[in-house]
Amino acid sequence: MSTNRKKLAFACLAIFMGILFALLSAELGVRLFLPSRGMNPMNYKVTGKGYRAYKPETSFKVVNEAMENIVVSADKRGFRNPEGAELEAEAILLGDSFIAAVNTPDGATLADVLRSAGLKVYNCGIDGAGSFEELAATRDILPLAPKARILILFFYLGNDFRDNYFTIPEALGAAAKEPKKSLTNKVFGRSALFRVLHECLYLFKVWKKGSLDLMESYPLAETMSLMDAPPKEFLLAEKRTAAYLALFKDEARERGVEALVVGIPSKAQTIKNFKAISRFDCDPKAQKLAKTAEKEGFSFDAPDHRLSELCKKANLDYISLLPLFREKQNDGIFYEKDMHWTGKGQAVTASFLMPELLTRMGPSAKTGK
Repeated sequence: MSTNRKKLAFACLAIFMGILFALLSAELGVRLFLPSRGMNPMNYKVTGKGYRAYKPETSFKVVNEAMENIVVSADKRGFRNPEGAELEAEAILLGDSFIAAVNTPDGATLADVLRSAGLKVYNCGIDGAGSFEELAATRDILPLAPKARILILFFYLGNDFRDNYFTIPEALGAAAKEPKKSLTNKVFGRSALFRVLHECLYLFKVWKKGSLDLMESYPLAETMSLMDAPPKEFLLAEKRTAAYLALFKDEARERGVEALVVGIPSKAQTIKNFKAISRFDCDPKAQKLAKTAEKEGFSFDAPDHRLSELCKKANLDYISLLPLFREKQNDGIFYEKDMHWTGKGQAVTASFLMPELLTRMGPSAKTGK
């Protein structure tokens, strides 16, 4: 009997060690061969003022699709800037991961290229931020930037409509609280493998009929935005975006600064291909909706046109990057799989915007006078 127990214990130990070895191998494989997007919850802090930022005065590492090792450092406000940049900044850049640009090395981000040309800017971008979160950050950062003259909202046409769908404008003033971390997240939050499996579970939930709001799916939401007659969910997202733009305009006026909106097209909208929508190949519902859109009418220009019209109604100046990106689409401005800008894309955007910013900010923009 004792011998059988030893054999059973040895077998259980062998199975446990085999599973542990497999998990460790998978974790190592994910870390080595899948680029990090920087979206590790361990890198962020909820400020309590309605927005997230990176943990102040910390650094974290990201490996992009080109296998470059990038160190992202946050200032004491929790954004990617040289320390004290807000004190001299004349332009505040608001946006999501395209502006935070964690997959781009220091010196090659949009904010850094503008700085190298002599413009004094503050990068207020954060991965995954929607417009309302960016407005909350604006209200917190702008009083700390006494020389600010212009607020520039970079609106990502791929998913910012979708992000705004989940924010009720009337609740904007409510302070965000530090979310309670589940035991699972506390234990496995640093695991790259855990985050990949979590994303797979998210997609599985989206696939299940009726299990989640359709707008939970990023590929579904972007596909809706391309349709001539989008579903009611997207129309609500558009309505809430209009409410945000009015608040953005009011905030700029009250602070005595200019307001400018820049539309960032997605890779799919740039190259006119549904398959380039992020996660499109993993979402059967988005694929089905795309076929419906092809029958009922759609345009890859639609999100850009919608935002342009909303800005016109809000009396906001709007600059579209869509014509520029279509002209440069074969110049390596996007990564192959990541869907974000490469360093080339950041530089192309900076060169395009530079004359406009110099005109709006005047001679002192480069001379500092």
